[in-house]
Amino acid sequence: MNVLKWILYLAALGGFIWFVFFREFNPFSGTDNPPVVTDITSDSSAYTETDTTSYAYESDTASEETYLEEETIDPIVEEEVVVDNPPKETPSTGIQLGDKYLVVVGSFGSKANANKLEKSLRKKGMEVTQTKIRNLNRVVIASATDEASAEAIKSDYLQKTGASAFVLEQ
Repeated sequence: MNVLKWILYLAALGGFIWFVFFREFNPFSGTDNPPVVTDITSDSSAYTETDTTSYAYESDTASEETYLEEETIDPIVEEEVVVDNPPKETPSTGIQLGDKYLVVVGSFGSKANANKLEKSLRKKGMEVTQTKIRNLNRVVIASATDEASAEAIKSDYLQKTGASAFVLEQ
């Protein structure tokens, strides 16, 4: 008995799927009544009288009486793209933000938190700068052109302060 119920269930499900997804929808098939079209141009003054535009898909060949309406296109206005924080030299410090490796002591989504860490490190007499890389505010204590010297700076920072840092490759 359960097998019969499952067969009927699957047949009903298959019929439903066919009806919803694969049946060609034509609400006027089988009837002689054409669809009702209401002319709203005579009811409102906001509409133009008649659309005389003919499009290529409406007929296979375009006759001389039909034409395609030309549209005016506004010119594209080029806007200057401003880069968030391009790599640059910080004038007050020896940290080169354009170097390949940066020793980062903090990455923050909030600029206020990055400013707090930068201020506390400056009070301790450290050379520090801040930059935005990949949508995060990074607090940078040093830069290097090779990974070995960046790792050495990171280890030195860890021994002096006990705080963690990481090397960011740009």
